[in-house]
Amino acid sequence: SPDSRWVLFSVIDVDLARNARTPHLWIAPTTGSSRSTDSGNALPLTASLAGASRGRFSPDGKQILFLSPRSGTRQVWLADFDTATGRIGEPHQVTNLSTGVDGPLWSPDSRHLPFPAPVYPDCPADTTPDDASQDDCDRRRDQAQADSKVQARIFTHLLYRHWNQFTGDKRSHLF
Repeated sequence: SPDSRWVLFSVIDVDLARNARTPHLWIAPTTGSSRSTDSGNALPLTASLAGASRGRFSPDGKQILFLSPRSGTRQVWLADFDTATGRIGEPHQVTNLSTGVDGPLWSPDSRHLPFPAPVYPDCPADTTPDDASQDDCDRRRDQAQADSKVQARIFTHLLYRHWNQFTGDKRSHLF
């Protein structure tokens, strides 16, 4: 945290029977003791928010942002943060892009949240994620691909795969 009192980190629960991994955010005091924890141990911050990850303190330390798929796709969520107790308030969803988002950061004044999101580059370009034309086009293209009886992929260029995922037709765009 900006005041150096708290450490925010991600823990992943693995369920071998379901072959699933679920990340959660945890918090721990840097002093080893706190009024909000039993004997100063780390506590789950987002245990009830399945899939919460990539937590970040705001520069002023009053809020925490994180990614969560609880609304269907991975979106940015914000919650107020109590620096005295290490607890968060009720989170609220900030983004709502059909393709999901990745890697949000804070602007230095805590007023803006730049983030990348995968979009189809041939869809109409927008300046804000609230503009419906880009997202509607992305949503229609994803749905058409999901509904297609043909699931084969044809690649005519390199780099068609990065590590364990195909690059596909989408490109990362900064919002």
